Amino acid sequence: MEARSERGGKIGPLKLRNGNALVWVIVIVIVVVGVVTIGQKFLGWGSPGDPEKCPWLQADRIIAIGGTVPLPQPPKTDLKIWNSFRVDPMEGDQSRGSLQVDISDEGFLFGKWHSEYKVNKTTYTFDAGFTGNVDVTKTYVNESGIEDPSLLYIIAQGNYRKQVYNPSSHSGVGGGEAYLTGWLGPDGKAKGKITLVFDKKIQNVLTWER
Repeated sequence: MEARSERGGKIGPLKLRNGNALVWVIVIVIVVVGVVTIGQKFLGWGSPGDPEKCPWLQADRIIAIGGTVPLPQPPKTDLKIWNSFRVDPMEGDQSRGSLQVDISDEGFLFGKWHSEYKVNKTTYTFDAGFTGNVDVTKTYVNESGIEDPSLLYIIAQGNYRKQVYNPSSHSGVGGGEAYLTGWLGPDGKAKGKITLVFDKKIQNVLTWER
């Protein structure tokens, strides 16, 4: 491409001096978007906006003690078979202590979780307490999009405390928010998660099943 002067003479080809800079800007944007996406999906950075993965986005489902919890009606499971139960949360194929859940006749939920385990010479101890309730307004939908209106949703929130002890290196205490979520069935089966969160970033997710 050539340009002409005001007098009509040729002044030679135009050079796109900013071309390389534009290419680098595009490359940097692509890299940043990729890093953020990977961080949200695999490392729990920020909030990807999925309430199933980020239970704090469902905090409005939790009713304060003293309020009124709508109780399940058929076809939802009967609370009478879920007054109390205990499960062993899992991290992958490793057991992570014991979770005790009690549900009152009024639909309120109280839970306690304790876990202590050792990895090499380091001992990890976790304790958490939860308060929450059943929620009849939520309907279970499986991965194929099929609903099961008989399952009863539970959600509870609390805090967890983490202790790390190693006799020859570092030790410390930490913690954050803990969420208990799950589905209760009329056949006595149930499954759910414990999600550990710090500063709205997921630290760990344990699964449980009965």
